[in-house]
Amino acid sequence: MKKSILSFLVFTCSLVNLFSIDSFTKEKKYNSSIDDSNLFKKDDSVYYTNIEFLYWTAEASSLDYAIRQTKDDSIGSNLYSRGEYQLAKYDWDPGFRISLGWFNAPKFWRVLLGYTYQRINGDDTSTKPSSANQYLLGTWPQIISNNLTTAKSNIKLDYDLIDLLLSRIFNPNEHLRIRFIGGLTAAKLRQTWSVKYQNDSSQTNDIYNKWKFYGVGLKIGSDIDWFWGHDFYLTANGFASSNIGRYHNVWRMNASIDSLERADAIYKNYRLAFHTLFLLGPSYQRSFENNRFEMFLGYELNSWFNVHEKIVSTRSTSDDPSSIPINNSGVFSMHGLSARLTLDF
Repeated sequence: MKKSILSFLVFTCSLVNLFSIDSFTKEKKYNSSIDDSNLFKKDDSVYYTNIEFLYWTAEASSLDYAIRQTKDDSIGSNLYSRGEYQLAKYDWDPGFRISLGWFNAPKFWRVLLGYTYQRINGDDTSTKPSSANQYLLGTWPQIISNNLTTAKSNIKLDYDLIDLLLSRIFNPNEHLRIRFIGGLTAAKLRQTWSVKYQNDSSQTNDIYNKWKFYGVGLKIGSDIDWFWGHDFYLTANGFASSNIGRYHNVWRMNASIDSLERADAIYKNYRLAFHTLFLLGPSYQRSFENNRFEMFLGYELNSWFNVHEKIVSTRSTSDDPSSIPINNSGVFSMHGLSARLTLDF
C-alpha cells in the first residue's frame, strides 16, 4: 500500500514538473479572448474570404394589378375606384454573396473582389367578391369583358452585382476599425412580371411586362467594427454608387379571343441609376496567433433609383391610332437578413 502511494506521488510530481517546464519553454499563443491588444491583427498581411447567406424580399411601387371591390355598385351611378388594390408581392428567398480579398498590412490597404447573387419570386391571386354587385377590376388594360372572376400575378427578380473595391484602413484605437472604401461596380437588375385575367366566360387576357438595367459605375462607402467585449462587435457599413447603363422596358398584351398581339411596346435608353446599401448588426470575431475569423448577422437594405418603371398606354383604334403613354416609377428596394462568415488564411 505504501509503495503504491509513493509511486502515485512520484508520478504526480513528475507530471506537474513536465507541464511546468512545458509552460515556460513553449511560446505563448495569442488569443483575443484574453488579450485585446491586437484584435484586428493590423500588422499581418493576409488573404481572406467572405461567404455570405442572404434572405431577402423586394419592395416596389406601382405593382397593382387589380381592384377588389368592397362596396356594392349603385345602378346608374358614375363611380371610380372603390375597394382594395391587389398588389404583386415578392416572397422571401435565399441568395448569396462571396468575395476574396488581400490585406496589405504594412500599407494598411485592402483589395476585395465580390459577387452578389439574388433571385426573388412572388405569386398572387385575387378572386371576385361573393356579392353579385361587387366586382374584380383589372388595373392593366384588357380586351375581354370586365366581368373578371380571377386575376393572377407572377413576378420575378434577377439581381447580380460585381464589386472590385479598394479600402484604406484606420485603427483610431485598439477597439475600433474604420475602412474608407472606393472602387468599381457592375450590376444587372431584371424584373419579369406577368398578369392573367379571366372572366366568367373563361376568356383570358395576358399581360407581360419586363424591365432590365445593365450598368457599371463608381462606388464609395465605409464600414466600422466597434469592439464591445467578449469578442462581440457592432458592425455597420454604408455604400453609394452611381451607375450608367442600358435600360430596356417592354409590355405586351394578348387575349384568348383571337390571335392578335394587342400591345407590343418597347422603351430603351441609356440612363444613370443610383444605388445605396446600408447594413447593421452584431458580429463575433476571434483572433489567434496565425488566423482570424468573423461571424456576422445583420439587416441589409438596398435601394435602387431610376430603374423601376411601369409603362402602359391608353387604347387606340384604326379611326384614332394615337395612344397616351402612362409612366409610373418609384424606388426599387431589396432588404433582409445577411449572415456572413469571414476567414483569414
